[in-house]
Amino acid sequence: MKSINRYHRRVTEWLSQAGISYMEEYPVGRWSLDVWLPEFRLGLEIDGPSHSWVKDKERDEKILDTYGIPIIRIPVGSKKKLVMDTILKWNSQ
Repeated sequence: MKSINRYHRRVTEWLSQAGISYMEEYPVGRWSLDVWLPEFRLGLEIDGPSHSWVKDKERDEKILDTYGIPIIRIPVGSKKKLVMDTILKWNSQ
């Protein structure tokens, strides 16, 4: 579990370096998002090996349908360029 926390911290450091504001453990209804990007109206979920992809997908769809918040899932260990390119590409849509 420690590596997941370290990776989560790494992603938030990348966001800070890029000047992107964020909130951690942002409450959304009965759930919370690992990271909320208010400027982008986008949630990030940092996925470690214990995540259930089926349950996660259902949860993401409920959050999108109910609150209008899309979620990008970031597997632990993803490279900085891929993560940041995905987030910035989302923002440009």
